[in-house]
Amino acid sequence: NFLETPAYLAPFDQVVMASCFGSEWDAGKVKATCPAAVIEGEDGGEDAVDFEVFLDAWLSKCSDLLRPGGLVVFQELELGDNSKAEKTFARIREAAAAKHPLANISQAQESSSSSSSSSFLCLRLPEAYAFGGSPLRLKSRVVHGFKRGSKQLGFPTANLHVPTIEDQIRSLKKGVYFGWAKVNFKDKRLGESFGKHPRKVVVNVGERPSFEDGTNVTIEVHIMDYAEAEDFYGEEMRVILLGFIRPEMKFAGIGDLVGRIRRDIGIAGKQLEDPEWKSAQVDAFVNGV
Repeated sequence: NFLETPAYLAPFDQVVMASCFGSEWDAGKVKATCPAAVIEGEDGGEDAVDFEVFLDAWLSKCSDLLRPGGLVVFQELELGDNSKAEKTFARIREAAAAKHPLANISQAQESSSSSSSSSFLCLRLPEAYAFGGSPLRLKSRVVHGFKRGSKQLGFPTANLHVPTIEDQIRSLKKGVYFGWAKVNFKDKRLGESFGKHPRKVVVNVGERPSFEDGTNVTIEVHIMDYAEAEDFYGEEMRVILLGFIRPEMKFAGIGDLVGRIRRDIGIAGKQLEDPEWKSAQVDAFVNGV
């Protein structure tokens, strides 16, 4: 089953799901790998698959495994009436646009293909992870979180005070972002170890589905190459978010989560070395000007 593909096999250039409207959606098979997507039958009736939940898990797995610029292809190989496939493709396109960093490039692929014997949908993970619009700038004091960043995961984080910036993040997809951040210490002597300039950050916005500790949205900022992030309590932090790496995901265990965080940090670091995004380090807002 695709959802069981181990992360160490990544990154992939392409994921193809052919003739994908048969056994892949069988409730018995789905229950083994994505139990949240199974609706149990009433009074001994047959179980059913919640298509939206299963699709979300599938697209999240694709985003997790693909290299930047990688493709996801859904293909129906049966000839004849493909109306069922087209309706399903429409639902997949809608889900990809709403919750995942996957762009529909099917029309471009169709125009360059000489074959019309099959129906397909082609999605692409972006080469670069920048927002489509302007960067998002956030200012908040640092508050106490769950303190698992350094103790359990090895990645210390600073938690922003969500009520202060709730209106700004209301439309944000839950997931992982990258950008720059700076702490404006009340006591300037405390800022000496941090340095004068903003630092690279990976930011998680979401409900922490891998942990059973509530569903309140948190904003956790991991400052790369800086170990004292949990010592910022009460200080003002300014963050500029430049791009979206991946949607929020639930991991089977700590090992899988740590492996994905490392990959997120690698992607973020590479993106922030690009001159276009590196220039945001001198952004007036994040520097407190």
